[in-house]
Amino acid sequence: MPIGTFLDANVFIYQLDGSDPRKQAVAQGLVRQALLAQDACISFRVVQERLNVITTKARVRLSATEAQNDLDAMLAP
Repeated sequence: MPIGTFLDANVFIYQLDGSDPRKQAVAQGLVRQALLAQDACISFRVVQERLNVITTKARVRLSATEAQNDLDAMLAP
């Protein structure tokens, strides 16, 4: 299957960040579109960056269990 879209870590970070509703809506749309098209990919670095942000830099940090659940949901599709 050819890759149509590469999703950068910022897309997943903006998807969680409600401080800028416009960026959040765009990010959610990109993820939704990629899931529907089933043509997107992410790199291991994207996963690492998201994990770093949600456990150390986010305003509301996730616990290890919450972070694991988040990554499971991100990687499941």
